[in-house]
Amino acid sequence: MKRVELLTVSDSFDITGRGVVVLPDFSVPPGGWKDRKEALTIFTPTGQSHEATALVSLTHFTFSDPSVSADKRWRVVVLVQGRKKEEIPIGSRLLFSREISDALSHKTEPNQALEPTPIAVTPRADAQVAPATGVAHL
Repeated sequence: MKRVELLTVSDSFDITGRGVVVLPDFSVPPGGWKDRKEALTIFTPTGQSHEATALVSLTHFTFSDPSVSADKRWRVVVLVQGRKKEEIPIGSRLLFSREISDALSHKTEPNQALEPTPIAVTPRADAQVAPATGVAHL
C-alpha cells in the first residue's frame, strides 16, 4: 500500500510502556473519529526509515479556561507504539495510508452528481429579473 506524508514531527513525548506521542495533533474530522491502529513509515532527518504501528485516537484535553474551544479540547492524536522519543526526532516525517491522511486533512471525494450551473447574465437596464431556480444537492 502506498503511504503519504501525514505530518512532520514538531514535538514528541514518551508515555512509559506505551510509546511516543507526536505533534502536531489534528482537529476531529466533521464525521467524528473512530480510534484505529495503523501501519506507518518513519523517515528521520538523518535519512533512516523505520516501520512502526501507531494508535490514532480521539483524545480529550482539559483546560481550566472555559473559553477554550471544543476543537482544542478534542483532538486526534498519534501515538507511535513501542518506540522511544530518540527514535522519532523532531523533523521526522510520518507516512500513513492515503485514507488516514485524507480523513485527517478533511479531504472528501467531490460530489459527482450533475448539477446545472446558473449562468450569470447582466440584464438590460429596464428588464425585470427572473428568480433563480434551486438545485437539489444529493
